[in-house]
Amino acid sequence: MKKVLISVFVVIFMVFAPFSVLGNKNLVSAALVGGPFGGQVLKIDRFCAGGFTFILGPPSPGLYFYPYFAVTYLYGPPNRPGKWALGLASAGGVCVAGKKTYPTQYTVIMIGTSL
Repeated sequence: MKKVLISVFVVIFMVFAPFSVLGNKNLVSAALVGGPFGGQVLKIDRFCAGGFTFILGPPSPGLYFYPYFAVTYLYGPPNRPGKWALGLASAGGVCVAGKKTYPTQYTVIMIGTSL
């Protein structure tokens, strides 16, 4: 009985904690199914197996992993600083470069950029 009660509390916490603790709709939606992001590309950080990472400025700042299989629109991937980007990303990601792994905050699902 005690294990069942603990399991119920853990499940309730896992369901409601993102909404109460994080308080940020973008983080919650990105953690669940992928959320919108946008901003100016500040830096191309590092090239990895299967993609590269880039740093995006406001309004959705963070370290993003762009996998080469992501849906990419007309003007291509965010391949240089100064481009503006808009798209969908899921929470978390890993960039593997050689024998090292680098965690990222988001993984791009689809993206459109400016010239």
